[in-house]
Amino acid sequence: MGERYRTSLKLPGDSKFDGLGYGLPISAVHDFYDVLEKVAGGTKGRIESFQVAFGGTGQSSSFNWATDDLLRNMRERSEDVAFFMDSMWSALRTAEDWGVQVPPHSTLNNILKKHEVPVSVSPDGALETADRDSVIIAGLDEDSSPSELVQRLQLGEKLGEGGYGVVFKAIRSTTISDFEFAIKLLDPSPFVSDRSKAVKRFQREVKAIQLLEHRVIVQYVEAGLTTEGKPYILMPLIRGLDIRTRCAKADFDVIVKLFSEVLGGLTHAHENGVLHRDLKPSNILVRKTDTQPVILDFGSAYLLDEMSSTSLTTAVVGTLGYIPSEVLADPKRRSALQDIYACGVMLYEAVLGQKPDPANYRTIAQYRPELSWVDPVIKDAIAGEKQRLSSAKEFAERLRTPA
Repeated sequence: MGERYRTSLKLPGDSKFDGLGYGLPISAVHDFYDVLEKVAGGTKGRIESFQVAFGGTGQSSSFNWATDDLLRNMRERSEDVAFFMDSMWSALRTAEDWGVQVPPHSTLNNILKKHEVPVSVSPDGALETADRDSVIIAGLDEDSSPSELVQRLQLGEKLGEGGYGVVFKAIRSTTISDFEFAIKLLDPSPFVSDRSKAVKRFQREVKAIQLLEHRVIVQYVEAGLTTEGKPYILMPLIRGLDIRTRCAKADFDVIVKLFSEVLGGLTHAHENGVLHRDLKPSNILVRKTDTQPVILDFGSAYLLDEMSSTSLTTAVVGTLGYIPSEVLADPKRRSALQDIYACGVMLYEAVLGQKPDPANYRTIAQYRPELSWVDPVIKDAIAGEKQRLSSAKEFAERLRTPA
């Protein structure tokens, strides 16, 4: 790399030649810039010296231009965190030689920690790395340059997990800002013996969502394979509460509105031949900003027009407590009635905070007499297969028009 990457910070392994393979969030760059601006104390010459540390020319026509040039140099160097931190360390050591007070290494580490960058600077000037979960997405255009062929997403907290996939918060950094998503990775649990079946199930999920465009159903930003061959789906990050938590202290008219919306989304899905088959409170989030319910995780979706009877699994799909008896008895049974049953259970749970017992139904009217009209609706939603409400649309109409 020549003089441009001459190190004053001790970098781990061969990273002084190749870097660490991931960049610094732009928001972190701005925090480090603020540190250098304070150290410079309004002096143009000091800002220009910092430019040189970050690979710039150190020649600007005015103080304002000098600060703009420095920020641009820092952004350019931020493509790899090792080179950026090396430049940052050099800039501070230069300022130290001037006799200017500079912040300790802990200030740098606080910024790195704030932006979840898994490196730290030791007191003796060494860059240390921590384990970093990330996913690298492969591009499809073979003529693209190496930088265009891959994109890196930093994985954050785990948002959910099931037999066929794990959902994480994901951050994609660009030269403009950091963008947050939810990413689902196909990562079968140990009990999934047939990985090819898991991949096909994952592909079905993508196709199912592509058929659906509805405000209540989560949309996909993109889907594909990582460079490790692991399928992924990138989705908007929904911030909010699951529908059970959101309904816990809500007025009943709010509960009706939320479930009517959910049933509207299910009506759209069912009319397009897609079943959810694993509806439960954690799979329906109520967005904080506008209280819009959003159905997540169509990983168990069954495309009625693309599956033959010979391909049906013998394993029960769903979550106990939200699965009707006919599906427990015969896992090959497929119909919209499973989703209707789950919504009936969730509605009862939203009102009373516990699941109903279909065999020994305890009425809501015992606790809230004014809601006696709801019991017949829920009882019909969780009734036996032949007596159950026939569609999500009928369920919604009954819920909106009290008898």
